[in-house]
Amino acid sequence: MREIIHLQIGDCGNAIGKAHWSNIFLDYPFINGKNSANNFSIIQEKIGVYLEEKSNQNYTARNIAVHTENDSLNPYFSPDDFVKIESAGNNWGKGYYGSEVDEYIIDLAKSKTEACDSLQGFEISHSLGGGSGSGLTSRVIEMLKDEFPEILICMHTIFPYSGMGDCLVEPYNVTLSFPYLHMPKNVIFAIQNERLFNFIFHQKHRIPSFYADFNHIAAAVLSGITSSFRYSGTLNGDLQKLVSNLTPIETMNFLIPEYTELSSLWLHDTLSRIFRDGVSANLLCNVDKNQKYIAAACNFRGCEDYNKEINSFFDSDTNEIINNMPKKKIKYSVIEANPNNFPMQAVSIINSTGFRKTLMGYLEQYYALKRRNAFLHHFYGEGVEDDDFTQSANEMRDLIETYENVYNSL
Repeated sequence: MREIIHLQIGDCGNAIGKAHWSNIFLDYPFINGKNSANNFSIIQEKIGVYLEEKSNQNYTARNIAVHTENDSLNPYFSPDDFVKIESAGNNWGKGYYGSEVDEYIIDLAKSKTEACDSLQGFEISHSLGGGSGSGLTSRVIEMLKDEFPEILICMHTIFPYSGMGDCLVEPYNVTLSFPYLHMPKNVIFAIQNERLFNFIFHQKHRIPSFYADFNHIAAAVLSGITSSFRYSGTLNGDLQKLVSNLTPIETMNFLIPEYTELSSLWLHDTLSRIFRDGVSANLLCNVDKNQKYIAAACNFRGCEDYNKEINSFFDSDTNEIINNMPKKKIKYSVIEANPNNFPMQAVSIINSTGFRKTLMGYLEQYYALKRRNAFLHHFYGEGVEDDDFTQSANEMRDLIETYENVYNSL
């Protein structure tokens, strides 16, 4: 079995993680003695990718929850897998340098790794806005790299509002986290809070109740992405294959999800709206309008009765180009197992030169704060040095230049 160990760090990471695990357990209703409309063998075959079997069909999440609150009564988690932390107060430095539990987290990761037959990677849900989600996550990534240098780390990362949000130091947290996200053998699924807001407002036609709604959509995206790891016979059948297919240029390791709820009545029209030149309204990061795709994939769930229509859309004899990529080159899978709590859905994953716009937004905010020396004493007081800021900003600027060079070469 090719196992994945999930870590959820900070308030946002834990909120998304809990919703994600709820979705996974709903995909395996027989665990709770309920019937499933899906073929049992399909959902049983790779159940061990994410779940640990404690006894006969008694499963818990292969998860480490790092949080200010001990949610030890959560039925999905083993009580031993909780790590209680103090708040890092929206300060990357306090999360990175001030944690007293980083060694304990790595010891838990080692223990879980030893119990795996063949670990394929770590998965982390977190946000870059807060101190724990940014700073402590950076420290954990660094330590995992030291301990497991050849193991992939997949991050489901929530980026704060690109305009000044409630916490004015968020651009510092994003910038200081960047070198750790951008390490080799990492892949980042990047979601911006403002795009979650826009998705709910425009697609659901209501004002979101903020984080509860945000977490629901983010967890649905996570569930859609990981469905290809959890069921057999899919194109990106494990984390390594997904990374190989979607990051042909290793340094361009930020992937942008796109979430769409489908209707059988308007399936072809919806697909045409998603896969078109320009920027889809369902894309969950701000990107350049003149973006060019490096790679793209899509997982469909609840659509097995519409295989013919989906195949026809992608494989038709057409030379259609979508953001500089032939439509025929978009990789897709129709997951045979239906979701138990969602309608028909499509989760696309895009590697695009347009991500430079996301990075530029945060880098510009960072420079605006840094030029005024705003709030720096809070970070210096926790051990952050000026070189840390400079090197992080330079690395972010280097990647922006890489995106620009690749754009010009395509």
